[in-house]
Amino acid sequence: GNGMNDQYNDVLNVYLETGSTTLLAQLRDRETGNFNTTVNANYNEPVSKQFSLRLGHAFTYFNSNDDLATFLKAPNGKYEIPDAALTNAIGRQSWRNTLSTGLNWKYKQFSVTATANWLMLDIRNNFKTADTKLLQHYKYVLPGVQISWKEFNLGYRVNVTPRNITDVQPAP
Repeated sequence: GNGMNDQYNDVLNVYLETGSTTLLAQLRDRETGNFNTTVNANYNEPVSKQFSLRLGHAFTYFNSNDDLATFLKAPNGKYEIPDAALTNAIGRQSWRNTLSTGLNWKYKQFSVTATANWLMLDIRNNFKTADTKLLQHYKYVLPGVQISWKEFNLGYRVNVTPRNITDVQPAP
């Protein structure tokens, strides 16, 4: 989804040790945009009466933007003086591929499934304000297990999620 947010800050900082004060009056104009989509494919092959093999692939694409423009208050009372030090624009594209394999054992109403997932995460950060691009490539092997008995389930799974774009700091 897309979002626009105007935040007005009027702050008076008083430093007790020195007795100095600073006044901050600023407008932070933030515009964000996000898009993601996921495609999954799964296959289950029985190999015996009690065992089956599971294979899966998931592909996820993310595209995010976080544009922040900061303005200081002018003597006329309008927020029209750009503050380049607090202005930032970041774009991010991410491709996430997960290949999974699992072995399932079932006996009556009891089953155990052990999985191994190979996660490949490719991220392209574009720090537009600093005109800097940062490519990141990660590969993980992640374990998982699920135990089921009747309607009761117990599972363990590891996942890796990159930070939200609003938490990313620009590179110097």
